[in-house]
Amino acid sequence: MIVIAAAEALRNLNAPTEGLAELVAAKLAVDNATVKEAALVALAQFGRAGYAAAPAVVQRLNDPNETVQLAPAAALKDMAPADAAIAQAMAVSLADNKNSSTRLAILTALAEMGLSAQASGTAVAAVIENADAAQDLRIAGFAVLAKFGADPTALACLGRVITEKKNSASLRAVALLGPSAAGCLEPTRASLADSSPIVSVTAASALGEMAAAAKPAVPDLVRMLRSRDLSVYKAAATAVGRIGPDARDAVPVLAADLSDRSAEIRLAALAALANFGSEAKSAVPHLTRVLKNDDTALRRNALVVLAEIGPAAAASTVEVQSLLRDRDPETRRLAIYALGNVAPAGDAAVAAVLIGLLKDPATEIRAEACAGLGRLRSGTALAPLKEAAGDRSRIVRDAAEAASLLILRKE
Repeated sequence: MIVIAAAEALRNLNAPTEGLAELVAAKLAVDNATVKEAALVALAQFGRAGYAAAPAVVQRLNDPNETVQLAPAAALKDMAPADAAIAQAMAVSLADNKNSSTRLAILTALAEMGLSAQASGTAVAAVIENADAAQDLRIAGFAVLAKFGADPTALACLGRVITEKKNSASLRAVALLGPSAAGCLEPTRASLADSSPIVSVTAASALGEMAAAAKPAVPDLVRMLRSRDLSVYKAAATAVGRIGPDARDAVPVLAADLSDRSAEIRLAALAALANFGSEAKSAVPHLTRVLKNDDTALRRNALVVLAEIGPAAAASTVEVQSLLRDRDPETRRLAIYALGNVAPAGDAAVAAVLIGLLKDPATEIRAEACAGLGRLRSGTALAPLKEAAGDRSRIVRDAAEAASLLILRKE
């Protein structure tokens, strides 16, 4: 115990540790559980400097004392975080060990090792696919596979479990893999129709994380938008939004939902539409109606969507401009932002309005007006922007200079 305490003290003092790890590792062979536990804790403190002792630590995963078995995995992830051979040795213990707590510790460590632990994929998959395995073990296994990217073993396992069990934990693993999980597209897509809202919502979230790779599932997600279950609707709206322009078939449904009685439905639809760019131009008439709503959050979000649509939303210019007098300061700022995006390049009337706002008492309004003039690229704005470059606010000065550069670059 004195040797272990001394090693820990030297480690904490950042003293040279050469040979100390091996000295501490020698204590793992003694027939005393307390000493072995202390040695494992000390070796974990060495981190990569204790790498030479890793093989001895691996052996303790199958120590006769179950309490001792819990410590090696945590030590190994710090000592050999990028060692495939160590990960494989841990996988062997995972397969052979019958102690659930030890297996959970191994899985937790493998998850932290990430891609370096890919060699453990088969053993981890066996845990997940074992119907008799404890739920916490299976969930921990999904967390490991979620770190493996497009690993064939991981994707095949997830695909089988999703198909057979419609397991929300497996779908969460797919979500964590994102576009790398495209190989699980079909079973994930099929889970959208599950009778459990938890499963269908998790499947929609997973598809959203796949982004453009989930394009084949768009028709199913559009059907989900017909649901009046708020959690299901929001999951489907978020998913089509993350898929983006490739989910353009969702735009008419989302646009129609801007008239829904539920403010939460309308906000979810607006959040999704903000990701479609000019592909959402058919929603412009619906969006201009939202600009007249008494709900501040709805007006703000509608302005953001119109700004993202850009010049294709030029028909909304008058309605957007009317919000420059809105009672809410942030709505006013967003109206300027939208106006600079939707108005045709060089629009003299809009340029005149934005130039007038360069004298507004609010710093954020003056700065946004500068940015809007830059996006508008109107040559008539150069002189007013030169004056704004002398504004008392650094934020406004920087915005004026950046806008001037944009206009001059165009000319």
